[in-house]
Amino acid sequence: MHIDARLLLALLSVACVSPGEAAPSAAPEKGSETSSTCAHVVEVMSQTKTVQDSNALAQVLDDCEASLAELEHGHEKLSACMLAARSKAEITTCERTVPRYQSVLRSLDPTPAEVCDHVMDVMKRELGEDGSTPSEEDVEKFLSECAREIGRERQKIGDERFRQQARCIMEAQSMDVLAKCEPKESAP
Repeated sequence: MHIDARLLLALLSVACVSPGEAAPSAAPEKGSETSSTCAHVVEVMSQTKTVQDSNALAQVLDDCEASLAELEHGHEKLSACMLAARSKAEITTCERTVPRYQSVLRSLDPTPAEVCDHVMDVMKRELGEDGSTPSEEDVEKFLSECAREIGRERQKIGDERFRQQARCIMEAQSMDVLAKCEPKESAP
């Protein structure tokens, strides 16, 4: 297995800092803060069962560095949040605090649970406007059925088309946009 040298350095830089170590008293420069933040993000993602491929981790590192470099405001707050994150979900929660921000995890496929959770969030937002929200039982039933449907859909349309559809769903913020994410049926 070939591991990208930058990826290896990023992982080593995180491994050399003990979890309770105090931050330096002087504010770090944006470049070094970006490097340590991105190294931490890569470490968190390497510990998940969904991301074991060194190429995918190298892409996460590249995406992270590019996203943080483009960020003009809120860099310190986002970096602090990400450095405290211990899971993909926590990293994603940090990113939601920054408007019009490109996710550092954008190259990774969303999990079925993430897709279903996002669809439910969009539905709750739109249903909430009418004053009606689904019961906890209905939410659990939807999430369970959604995950099964995602598995069938992926088998039916193939990984690449599914990846495109899942990313479309994750970017959608309304039911109208979600409906546009449905794959076009191929002619037999």
